[in-house]
Amino acid sequence: MRVLSRLAVTTLLVVSSLAAWATAPSVHATHADASGGAALESLSILGRSPNQTVGDPNNGCWNIGTGATFITPQQPATANGQSINRGLRLTALLQTNGTSFCSSGDSVNSYITFDLGGRYSLLAGTLYHDDRATLSTVYLSISIKDKNGIAHTLKTISVGTGGRVSFQVKIAGDQSLTLSAPVAVSSGNNTISSIADIVATVLYPIKTVASVYPLRNTILPAGTSIVFIWKPFSGAAAYSLLIWMVKQAGHTPISAATPLMFSKTILGKTTYTWNNAGFLPGTYKYDILPLDAYGNALGDTSAPIQIKVTR
Repeated sequence: MRVLSRLAVTTLLVVSSLAAWATAPSVHATHADASGGAALESLSILGRSPNQTVGDPNNGCWNIGTGATFITPQQPATANGQSINRGLRLTALLQTNGTSFCSSGDSVNSYITFDLGGRYSLLAGTLYHDDRATLSTVYLSISIKDKNGIAHTLKTISVGTGGRVSFQVKIAGDQSLTLSAPVAVSSGNNTISSIADIVATVLYPIKTVASVYPLRNTILPAGTSIVFIWKPFSGAAAYSLLIWMVKQAGHTPISAATPLMFSKTILGKTTYTWNNAGFLPGTYKYDILPLDAYGNALGDTSAPIQIKVTR
């Protein structure tokens, strides 16, 4: 009877916008969070390592079960004594047949690739060493394909027993995301296995209002009115318009009564007519912030656009 020796390795990656899991008794994540992010489980899968035996079990070093499966409340993971009930499990195993050994250069890689489609901006999280791990250090590799289809490795992370490592990687405009848990033999030894438990969130790009008019460097004669126009922002009940002076064109001394900034809350409309009477000639900028019915910001301010008031 052949006896197969195994060295269990488990990696845990918890990814969220707050990465504040350490103080909680368990992780209960959903398919989206308050940041507008999406859980990995909600993304389309482009490919994954097969859950099958590769190599000859009767001839030296071989691997088995290099697959990707999802964690559920019925099949939870545990890290640092705390329960993880949602996520992704990557499993890879290098195993000897009992008569010969794995040696330097032997390796196996468990991976899964998700479709990003250029819709996300950030992957943020923490890598944990799972309680089942018996290998002292485990690894996670994060790579992408950019908008031109070119592959890049963004980060390779390692963590030791009982440890955790927080990280952030920018994925703005990237088309796909690959998470992999590589296992390699640095010298002749017995069987090595790796299990990576991953709970991940990708964050949507910061949403802003799209301004239509006035355009950059639009000239506004002093004492006239101009209509500001912008595109509707989903869920917005109001908009905050801010206009401020960047540089005066002349050398007029200012006083407490000199208008240097204009702010207006516009309810239920995507236009506003501004009369620049009293404003000094010069260079100004404006931006727009979307608000909900309670005045809370729904996104970030739009990129400032420069306009000019002339004499």
